[in-house]
Amino acid sequence: MPISAVSPDPATRFIAFRLLDTMLKLISPLAQLSILKDFMSAQCPFPQMRVAAVGLVKEHVLAALRQTTTSPFSSPVLMQTVGPILLRPQPSDLFEHNLQLSEFVDSYEPARLVECMSFVYVLLQVDQQNRTAVRDAMPEFKAKVLKPIEERLKVWEPEMEKDDEVSMALSGLIMSIERFDSIS
Repeated sequence: MPISAVSPDPATRFIAFRLLDTMLKLISPLAQLSILKDFMSAQCPFPQMRVAAVGLVKEHVLAALRQTTTSPFSSPVLMQTVGPILLRPQPSDLFEHNLQLSEFVDSYEPARLVECMSFVYVLLQVDQQNRTAVRDAMPEFKAKVLKPIEERLKVWEPEMEKDDEVSMALSGLIMSIERFDSIS
């Protein structure tokens, strides 16, 4: 895993990442989900992998939802397993203290949150039958992620207006929030 997370060469990271995905497909879906959960967790020492693993989970879920057979990726097991990671910031109390804008922007958390929000949004669009129980998880997602980010962005707005680079760094979060506002 480290080469797919820390190689300075984007092509090498991409190839290693695709190889990792190929190897995951050689094991049972439940084992895949368990490994991906570990990659996404705060205990994973590679923040880049925590971000990228969300994309892998999304790929596996979308593939499973196209199948008629049940898989952990297309059942409530998904949200039971990765919901506590996807539906909360890392650390879970991130927005409960006076988080500074520079501290937030300099971390991998904005990218991870954008990936998580993108995943949840796509899942809401695709999983119309709520096979994964994503709709049941929305109140928690709104309370733990969407609302705290919106509140923090309001506090940071004056700083963001002064710094285009910071505004660009957070534009993915802003667009993701707007997406959810449009479906609420």
